[in-house]
Amino acid sequence: MGTTYCLTDFYSPNYGVSYSGGGKLRIAPAPEQIYEGETLQTDLLRKKFYEYVHQWRLERGSASSIKDMTDKASYQKIINELGRPVGRPIIQFILEELAREPDFWFAALRELTHGENPVRPDHRGNLQLMTRDWLDWGRSHGYSV
Repeated sequence: MGTTYCLTDFYSPNYGVSYSGGGKLRIAPAPEQIYEGETLQTDLLRKKFYEYVHQWRLERGSASSIKDMTDKASYQKIINELGRPVGRPIIQFILEELAREPDFWFAALRELTHGENPVRPDHRGNLQLMTRDWLDWGRSHGYSV
């Protein structure tokens, strides 16, 4: 059999992928228990998703506006090239990434869930509370986060 790769978390070498500088991702063999249950198609989607996540973070830099962050080409590719055609797996990846590192994924989640917005009005503007609301939504809709 060939080498198994897992692209769960490109910041942590424990999960098989790490950022090596110069805009490159380094892919390393991952433990079997992390890869277990993933199909080749899901693995390829995950790889593409994390490539776009990496690009998005490089593109946005220290953008202060949420609109500036979410208008970046790679963020839009996550929604339009990956999310719309396949839906649920990309929502799962975004929720996993949100759980790992809270970030401004809310516009993508609203778009991919056809307008869902579980964020309580009194939580708006608070990244941690908004993250918690979306993760609670994910769990209640069968996502494993």
